[in-house]
Amino acid sequence: MSTGADIGWAADPNLRTGEWQATTHFGLRPAPHGLALVEDFLNTGAVPAADLLGDAKQAEDWSTRAARVWSLERGIEPRPPVLADGDDAQLRARVRALVSGICTAAAACGDLGAANFMLSIDGDLHWQPAGDGWRWWAAAICSEVLLSQHSGAWTRLKECRNGSCRVVFYDRSWNNATALHAGDSSPTHRRLANERLPFAATG
Repeated sequence: MSTGADIGWAADPNLRTGEWQATTHFGLRPAPHGLALVEDFLNTGAVPAADLLGDAKQAEDWSTRAARVWSLERGIEPRPPVLADGDDAQLRARVRALVSGICTAAAACGDLGAANFMLSIDGDLHWQPAGDGWRWWAAAICSEVLLSQHSGAWTRLKECRNGSCRVVFYDRSWNNATALHAGDSSPTHRRLANERLPFAATG
């Protein structure tokens, strides 16, 4: 029986490698649909010493992979933006404010990206992030947070309550009570689960 966070799922031989690399690195099954993008971005810095946005080459690699997978999920043309120096800090400040509900700077509260809407020849409405660099990613991530809030999935995206762990996971338990990403059944885990603490990004 799998845990609420589906630990060990990444060992599945059917897993397609390279998809949501930050999340599957921890042996986690990615969140459903576009919410997996938010989860993966938050997990890029879960281990500061192995930050996937730590340098230009790593940031470009993550951006290219994530944009490809997310665009496929959303059925839009993949246009991975180039992340310039400092874009990671700009993006993380805004996403941190978004997921925690706490704004520490006016810029993080007022500029969360923009999207373009278009009508297909079949009459279907499509949208795509606008802008370059962190602005493109901010628009994509904010849109997925908004969609997940409306669907009810947002409350299942959590940061591990272990004080030494910053991994973000999607809680698949029946009662949405998993508190630690490793599915620990210790007394501490049970106490944390009973508290039903909401998701909050740590600084």
